[in-house]
Amino acid sequence: MPYMVAPKTSKSLLLCFSFILIITLLLHHRGVSLCEDSSIVIEDFKDNLFDSWLIRDASRQQASRKYRIKWEKNNRFLRASSYNTSIQIAKKVKWDINAYPVLTWQWRVHRLPRGANEARRGRNDSAAAIYVLFQRKQIPYLSWRYQPVNVIKYIWSTTLPVGRVVEKKKIKFGTTIYEGRFIVLESGNKKIGRWISEKRNVLKDYRRVFGGNPRYNPILIAILTDSNNTKSSAIADYDDIAIKKH
Repeated sequence: MPYMVAPKTSKSLLLCFSFILIITLLLHHRGVSLCEDSSIVIEDFKDNLFDSWLIRDASRQQASRKYRIKWEKNNRFLRASSYNTSIQIAKKVKWDINAYPVLTWQWRVHRLPRGANEARRGRNDSAAAIYVLFQRKQIPYLSWRYQPVNVIKYIWSTTLPVGRVVEKKKIKFGTTIYEGRFIVLESGNKKIGRWISEKRNVLKDYRRVFGGNPRYNPILIAILTDSNNTKSSAIADYDDIAIKKH
């Protein structure tokens, strides 16, 4: 009879909802983010930095003096302090650029490297920079440090205007081992001391600045706050690096 079906259906729905709730709580407990826009967190700086980040051309002791986790209003973030130094840190990523073309993050600059200009040799320092590295070729048995790469570098510049794209290229033994495009997102001191949220469609940016699709997915995300060329200092904060579908 119809009136007998309703209690059975309600019980089934209740069991179903309970199962979904349990799975959701388990995923949350294990650190899996369930976001409405299907984002994947690359780094929120909740854990020990150098457990997952690589250091380029420096020791861990040197890097730990420059990059430190800080607390502010119950939030953990990365503080980068450069005093006439240039130390890059990078994190390996598994990133399907076609499925997740958008990169988001927050950054805040406290001090700009004096007189820096990314387009001038000998003045190439940035208050803050986020890199996305794509392999140009896959050479077996060669360290990530020496793989030929195409690089998009999003920068907070001291002097260059927002929207400027600076081209860089390094050729060795007749082979292009590095080709970079520096894209200026923020400039000068107008927004000094404020958290700024950035959102970039990296795939669209790649097509625009390199003239086609990447051959391979990104292999690394990197961070650099440097001041060695200008013999000055720079301080910036980073937080909430994620990739998204849109």
